[in-house]
Amino acid sequence: MAKKLTKNQQIFVDEYVKDRNGSRAYKVAYKAVKKDETARVCASQLLTKPNIEAAIQEALQKIHEEAKIEAADIRKELAKIGFSDIRKIFTEHGALKRPQDWDDDTAASIQSVEVVTKLGGVDGEGNKEIEYVHKIKTWDKKGSLELLGKELKMFTEQRDLNINQGPPVDKIAADMTEDEAAEVYWNVMG
Repeated sequence: MAKKLTKNQQIFVDEYVKDRNGSRAYKVAYKAVKKDETARVCASQLLTKPNIEAAIQEALQKIHEEAKIEAADIRKELAKIGFSDIRKIFTEHGALKRPQDWDDDTAASIQSVEVVTKLGGVDGEGNKEIEYVHKIKTWDKKGSLELLGKELKMFTEQRDLNINQGPPVDKIAADMTEDEAAEVYWNVMG
């Protein structure tokens, strides 16, 4: 059974799941700590504690359930973007199709459409010509494919899992007040 979280640890977990920024979450939870490096080291150590890991996973699961987000839904949306084909928004004659005529996958891959109207010259019959310029912006295809590739473990990255990067905690503690050092010690070790 996981050890119950302290009030500050719960605040850390609640803040951490917002944006996965451990340093920021640590500084919110432990207000006496002001230095970024101290917060980074202490957050890194907190994140290795089984009760903190379990609380973060539980909080994330709750967020996903409340939003009714399934991993399969995210994969499908990424695939729509990653495998999109810009040619699907044009007719066989090269004219832009109306957005309501796009299929759902193609529509999901489009971030924005900007239509610029320009007054052109005069045609042979003395009528003013109007030119429409369409600027189509799609979502990040490369980024979507990279995320899908990582999900499928297609790209292996070497990672240094040494959490003690940077100066040791006792060196950081030398720059802290006695109260800050005591709070960090009890928060990390407690």
